[in-house]
Amino acid sequence: MKKLFVLLLCGLAGCGGPKFRNVAIGRDFVITTDSIERYATKHGVSNAEAAEALAQLKSEFDHRRTKDHAAKYGISEEEAERQLRFAANEGNSDW
Repeated sequence: MKKLFVLLLCGLAGCGGPKFRNVAIGRDFVITTDSIERYATKHGVSNAEAAEALAQLKSEFDHRRTKDHAAKYGISEEEAERQLRFAANEGNSDW
């Protein structure tokens, strides 16, 4: 009887675990003030210079991600950028 109850409970409650989403794909990354301050301290530069350097790194990362996406799916870089922007703004949103 206990086995039947456990099976019935599992059937009703479901046995599939939590659903996960890869939030790194197509998401915009924000450069926090804490990151800027850490970078500035580590590299001995002003916060303005650190912010500029981190923005440049982010830009390079975005370009490389777009290029990799285009190569992976055999599409133009413009289309890859459009797809990634869509995924970040609407298509992959929790809202």
